[in-house]
Amino acid sequence: MNNLSKFNIVHILVLLILIYIGVYFIPKLSKDVLISFISTTIYFIALSLFIIFWVIKFGIKDKSQLEKTFKPTSGFRDYFMMSIIFFGTFLISALFHFTEKFHLFDFLNNDLVIPVIFPSHDIAKGMPIFITILVVLSTIIFVIAEELFFRAYLFEKQFIYFNNLTWIANGLFYTVYHIFGKSNLIEFLPFTLLVSFIYQKSRNITITYIPHILINLLANYQFIIQLYA
Repeated sequence: MNNLSKFNIVHILVLLILIYIGVYFIPKLSKDVLISFISTTIYFIALSLFIIFWVIKFGIKDKSQLEKTFKPTSGFRDYFMMSIIFFGTFLISALFHFTEKFHLFDFLNNDLVIPVIFPSHDIAKGMPIFITILVVLSTIIFVIAEELFFRAYLFEKQFIYFNNLTWIANGLFYTVYHIFGKSNLIEFLPFTLLVSFIYQKSRNITITYIPHILINLLANYQFIIQLYA
């Protein structure tokens, strides 16, 4: 148990259980697509808020450490690193989709997730603005929770044991955390390693948070647009 505590495997397992509940059980509480979508989104907002609270209240003992990880961006170097994350993510995705025609990584396709059905314009029942606010708000909160847990808390704990190789360990943990996502894990791994590596070089969550939130918002752009179609 001591070794498990050292590498925070227990925390990841607890998160996976809570995520499993969110993707497998919450959507089934109602057969109504809209109610199912809203209840699942609210569940993950609550989970993310709990993660934020736990990290700030119990995870990070030295509050000055938290302040050090949230630094304003300044200078070419910071913006360059943010650009690497942002554009690098789309390049990785494009390269992966190019290799799909060769079926190299089909065996790693993630079939664990039961995707939540996103409500269409008709199903939204005249509530597109509410759904849009819910999606944007949840996306922002999700990213804050992930960055706080995996960078401000977990990375700094892992650095004690892994030192300059922490970005690899942190990236692997972050990939496992997304095992219930829709992406092939091989596609997701380069992104997690890239973000962890940039954080190790900058030790500034602002640099990883800004491109992370932009990427996630763009990922939801098509869904939001179709609400008003």
